[in-house]
Amino acid sequence: MRRGFTVVELLVVIAIIGVITSLTIPAVQMAREASRKTTCSNNLKQLAMAAQSHNTTFEYFPNAGGLSGASRSKTTSGIPKRSIEQDWGVFYQLLPYLEQEALFSNTNDAQVAGAKLKLYFCPTRRSPTTVSGSTENGLTGSDPRGGVDYAGSGGDQQGAAAFPATGNMNNQNGVILPRPNAVPMIVTNRITSQEIADGLSNVVMFGERNFNRKPIGTQFDEDNGFINGWSFDTIRWGAKRPNQDRPILTESLTSTYDYRFGGSHSGVVYLAFCDGSVRGFLLSKSIDDLAFRQLVNRRDGKYPQLD
Repeated sequence: MRRGFTVVELLVVIAIIGVITSLTIPAVQMAREASRKTTCSNNLKQLAMAAQSHNTTFEYFPNAGGLSGASRSKTTSGIPKRSIEQDWGVFYQLLPYLEQEALFSNTNDAQVAGAKLKLYFCPTRRSPTTVSGSTENGLTGSDPRGGVDYAGSGGDQQGAAAFPATGNMNNQNGVILPRPNAVPMIVTNRITSQEIADGLSNVVMFGERNFNRKPIGTQFDEDNGFINGWSFDTIRWGAKRPNQDRPILTESLTSTYDYRFGGSHSGVVYLAFCDGSVRGFLLSKSIDDLAFRQLVNRRDGKYPQLD
């Protein structure tokens, strides 16, 4: 007669399965996060290469558009203007170089602003989504805005220095700056390869942007989405080194952290440089605040290197 499992044997089998599962799940999670990191890095790579394509076409890099909340610039016949004539920001201007010409040319502002582009989202942080909008950018507060988890580099300024009361923006030392002749901002420079005096491989152009995860989707630095111009929605500054997303609401929504680069990955933040390369900023080992300011300044003659 065949003997079945005893209770003790069954418990041993269950215990073994539990141990195997406990060992396997972390490995699976690590593999998934490694894949997400690769995707995030590739997203930034595509943004940097799109900016390179823009530079090839116009002989200068894309810009940050006009003031935050500005409407989309169009011709008298309703055709969206390009590059230095466009008040919508860098992530709108890059659409034609990301195989999104149809979206760029769509004359319906609400449809364009509400687009959820997978490329603009870090998969560790969230899936593509829209956020609540405000009555700006030629839209109403009921028009949702497609989010963006990346930002152009505005340089090493912070606070009032990044938004000077006089409107003179020619002292900004980043790469993604307001467009020339954007009233009331005084800007004359187009950012060419020659303007990046420290060398394309030494200056940050794009990076992951810091978030406060508790109010994500409702905070002030993404209420206009990826189309916005010179603002927290689409630009970050390097006065302080990058940091990981904050998990709880510990500061006001307009805290200085809103200026920083930062990400959702454990221990690393990804940055895209002007030459199209992408490198990881190791939070435990990489350079300090001073050196990071040098990394986002296109013309200070300093060349810090990431670990």
